[in-house]
Amino acid sequence: MNPLLVPPRLLFRALDDLHSLARTAETIAAAAERFQSVDLDAGLEHLAVVGAAAARLPELEAALAGIEQQALIRIASLDDRLGKVIDLVERIQGGLPVIGEVLDRVAGLETQLGAALEIVGRLESDIASLGRIAPSVDILTEAAGRLADTAEPLQGASERLGRIADRLPGSSRARA
Repeated sequence: MNPLLVPPRLLFRALDDLHSLARTAETIAAAAERFQSVDLDAGLEHLAVVGAAAARLPELEAALAGIEQQALIRIASLDDRLGKVIDLVERIQGGLPVIGEVLDRVAGLETQLGAALEIVGRLESDIASLGRIAPSVDILTEAAGRLADTAEPLQGASERLGRIADRLPGSSRARA
């Protein structure tokens, strides 16, 4: 075939194809050279290790299924406990107003007790000079003692309730 009769596009296409074939041959030669330098025995050993690991996969899958089952049981247990904690917190939140009222009453009792004790203290200092009203003072002293005995057990309870209230969420002292 006469090269002058071949259309130029076809000629350029043929040259491009020849160039692509030459580049492919270079790539194949480089790959063949790298393949010759590869240690096939080491590759087979690695393949054997991978095969052994793959053989253990069902065993590992069974172990993981057991672990998953235990985790699900623990999660269910924690979920139950969390539900109980939430119920307790809701009950505590519901009781906060009552605790506040009790603390207010205790504070009122403490104020009254302080005032009564102050009066008793003044009366005791005047007893020597007011011997004629001694029976009345004894009655007042006895009443103040009963009041103190009544309020004293409430003081420890009020302190404990105060500490509980300070630990509850939303307490102004818990933020400080």
